[in-house]
Amino acid sequence: AIDRENLTVMCYAHVMQVTFQGNRATGVVFKAGNFDKGKLGGRSVGSQFVRAKREVVLSAGSFATPQLLMLSGVGPREHLESKGI
Repeated sequence: AIDRENLTVMCYAHVMQVTFQGNRATGVVFKAGNFDKGKLGGRSVGSQFVRAKREVVLSAGSFATPQLLMLSGVGPREHLESKGI
């Protein structure tokens, strides 16, 4: 699967937000770099954006997936507004 042309795998990338057009996920905002201070001194680059051609697959685990969706503005309105999202 790693050799597929329609798949990009990035190591040391931290997704901060899923972007939407209407109700459709269109891409992600992320920070890339090596956050392990033992490797490359923990360097990272600024925020980057990548747009999906067809779909966004979100698989961040049972805790991080809902958190990421809420940071992206998806979830209970009252809760999001109380957090300034």
